[in-house]
Amino acid sequence: MPHLTQHFKQMQDFLQARVARLVCDGGMDLDVMREEGIACLELFGAQKTIGFEHLGEVERAYLEPSSKIGSFKQPASHVRTGLPLLPERVEGPLRPHRSVKIVLSGGSYACRGCDRPVDFVFGRTFPPCPVCHREMRARAVINVHETLCSAMRPQ
Repeated sequence: MPHLTQHFKQMQDFLQARVARLVCDGGMDLDVMREEGIACLELFGAQKTIGFEHLGEVERAYLEPSSKIGSFKQPASHVRTGLPLLPERVEGPLRPHRSVKIVLSGGSYACRGCDRPVDFVFGRTFPPCPVCHREMRARAVINVHETLCSAMRPQ
């Protein structure tokens, strides 16, 4: 009988487990991710496995009771630029830029902490993110492949 009680308790715990929203309209909910123990790289890996290139493609992502991350794609008309789902140490046009560094190429950059895109102009410095206060940004993209390939083409 103790085995049945334990099995019943496990089933009850599973059924009462809540779903946690990790991404909403391409923006990471860092408080929920911290609370659930989900690292950005873990979220990025789950999104890459599904076939996403950047967070602007993700409408919603949830941590399911099974501990798997389930995601929903933005409708094509709502996809926005987003943080490339690449390792932090990537080189080239998608490399991260630290706060106080000079913007050498104006355009949209996403925070490496929360994916909030902001437009920056040439010659200014990257400030810390006003949302999550992280100091790393990366070029926000619509297509990772095209961005990397365009940087390799001779001008």
